[in-house]
Amino acid sequence: MSSMSLAKKIGLTLAMALTFFVVLAVVSYVAVSNLNDSFGEFSKSVEDGEEAADKVVTALSMRSNISEFLSSASSEHVAHHKEMYGAMVSSLAEGKRKATSEEASKALASAGDLMEGYNKAFQSIVDLKGKQTALLNNTVQPGSQEIKDLLQEMLVADQSKGDIAGAFVTSSALQTVFEAESAINRVIVKYSDKDIAKAKSLVADLGAKLKTLKDDYQINVDFDESLRDELKDRVLPRCLEANSEFAGGVSELASALKSIHEIYNRDLLPVGPKFVEKIDVYRRSIAKHQAELKADAESLQATVGLLVLAISGLGLAIGSVGGWIVVRGITRNIDGIVGRLQSAAGETLNASEQVSSSSDALARDSSEQAASIEETSSSLEEVNAMTEKNAQNAENAKKLASEARLAAESGAESMKDMITAMQDIKESSDNIANIIKTIDEIAFQTNILALNAAVEAARAGESGAGFAVVADEVRSLAHRSAEAASITAEKIENSVQKSERGVEINQRVAENLQTIVSHTQKMDDIVGEISDASAEQNRGVGLIQTSIHNMDSVTQRNAAAAEETASSSRVLLEQSNDMQRTIQDLVSVVNGGNRSSAPRASKKPAPKKEVQSFDMPAPRSAPAAQASRDDAFVDLWDN
Repeated sequence: MSSMSLAKKIGLTLAMALTFFVVLAVVSYVAVSNLNDSFGEFSKSVEDGEEAADKVVTALSMRSNISEFLSSASSEHVAHHKEMYGAMVSSLAEGKRKATSEEASKALASAGDLMEGYNKAFQSIVDLKGKQTALLNNTVQPGSQEIKDLLQEMLVADQSKGDIAGAFVTSSALQTVFEAESAINRVIVKYSDKDIAKAKSLVADLGAKLKTLKDDYQINVDFDESLRDELKDRVLPRCLEANSEFAGGVSELASALKSIHEIYNRDLLPVGPKFVEKIDVYRRSIAKHQAELKADAESLQATVGLLVLAISGLGLAIGSVGGWIVVRGITRNIDGIVGRLQSAAGETLNASEQVSSSSDALARDSSEQAASIEETSSSLEEVNAMTEKNAQNAENAKKLASEARLAAESGAESMKDMITAMQDIKESSDNIANIIKTIDEIAFQTNILALNAAVEAARAGESGAGFAVVADEVRSLAHRSAEAASITAEKIENSVQKSERGVEINQRVAENLQTIVSHTQKMDDIVGEISDASAEQNRGVGLIQTSIHNMDSVTQRNAAAAEETASSSRVLLEQSNDMQRTIQDLVSVVNGGNRSSAPRASKKPAPKKEVQSFDMPAPRSAPAAQASRDDAFVDLWDN
């Protein structure tokens, strides 16, 4: 421990204290989380108990709804039953999913089966009730009304005829119809086997009375045909037929009402107590789960209290011992540390002064270097501008040399064409000279022929005098032709000589042009090389200028950095002085001088967390209370 630094000692002590605080906080957090979870489960169990009570209320509402349906046969009650049954099935399924025990799950499953049978029984009653309504509307009520109408018609006829006996029997039959209707209505309102038997008996009595009326009438007619009455012939058979249909409808109605009564007593009424019994099993399971949660919470509270006390005591002991060791180590080594701090502070002050002076000199040199590089950059920009201008002039000279070369080559080609033309002219002159020589020879031959003709004309004498004149003229023409051919030959010879001289001159001009073309090509190549060299020189100067710009930027940054370094050196110097004064204060504090008092932080007690208690009143489970509640439900169910 003595070899550890002060920071490590303090850090270790704080770490140990924080470790115990963290452990204490973790234990408390886990405990509170578990308590909250337990309380959450307890709250859910209370909600489950309330939902169980809601299920019982829903069952009573379904029971009341069925009673109202039996009295009114309204479709609204059927729709309301479907809605309540769907809510009941969903609630039972949700409760079964959240059940905490197998017993509760089985109880809810049995309750669901009871409700399913209850719903099926209600559907059967709905079907029978529909049949009852159809029988009443289509058979029973129309039949009784028809019988009453026919009997009243007969009664009016008998009274008008003064047939007192017939009117009495008809009136008795009509009274029987009314009594049968009343008995049927009583059965519809409230089922009774006695009323059913009475209604059937009245319907049978009505049939007997109608048959007696018909038989008596038939006997009278058989005895005296004048007593035949068209009204009775029509009404009495129809009354018997209507009574037969009425009796059948009453019988079917009685069967439907009996089935409704049996289903109601067998499949509906017993469901209520059984359903409550299953719900009570579910409630008892919830109460048991609540008791277990309460016991677990109380045990957890006790365990957490012991852990908190133990951890707090251990942390207090370790913190006290660690604090004593740290204070002891600090007081033992503080004097040596203060001495070393004083010497280090002195050295730091000297070094800071040297760094400050060096930084100032570096900043001045960097500023001067930045100025020199900036001037060099300006000069290079001017050189670069001149180099770019030379490169442009070289490029223009290259273009002009290329154009001169093209013109010289074109002149050489034209000279070659002219030489060819001169050669053609010389050949034409030679051909003309040959033709002139031929003409000269022809003139010479003509002259000879003319002399021969003159000689022959002289020999002929006077007969050849005309021919001699012609021969003389021919000789004169041949002489002139020879002279003209001679003159033309001289001129053509002169022209041929000049043509030859022109060809020789053209040949020399062509040779001179060829020399000019070759020299122009060489000059074009040299100017191209000069242009390329100027372009390369321009690029090189551009690269140098870019490098100078980069050097300028770097130098500017270095100058800025040097200024910042100088500023930081001055700050360091000031901080060194502050540190020197701080060490003097520390020495005075260690040696018992004046101390600067710091305000102590006031400690506030941590707020206590509110722990929610599980000490809630337990639900009543006494046999007397349970029996009282069951009796109340049975009374509600049955009534």
